[in-house]
Amino acid sequence: MNPQALSDLQLFLLLRDEKLPEPVHQAALKEFQARNFSSKELKTLRAAADTPNPQATRADFKLWEKVFFILFPPFIILHFLVAGRYLIRGEFRLWDKFWKLITISFLLWTVVAILIFR
Repeated sequence: MNPQALSDLQLFLLLRDEKLPEPVHQAALKEFQARNFSSKELKTLRAAADTPNPQATRADFKLWEKVFFILFPPFIILHFLVAGRYLIRGEFRLWDKFWKLITISFLLWTVVAILIFR
């Protein structure tokens, strides 16, 4: 690992990781101390590290995604893959909304099937 190639924020986030192996932590700590941050720069780093990345999380699905999830519920394997992607990324709100859309779509299709085959 080359800690000199990391940005200040990356290095700061790396040091906050509690699961980091000790040799890597020591190398990162040595580089962090060598950069001699001022208190103002440390405050800026803390603020940047504590704010969520707006590109990493979205609040809701796009319209075409909602339509796809509701119109095509039989593709359950695809839905499991999509749900897994949201869980891996830590987007629990989207994961929850996704399964609610799938549940609504199965309910809708069940009602449609009952009405058609009555």
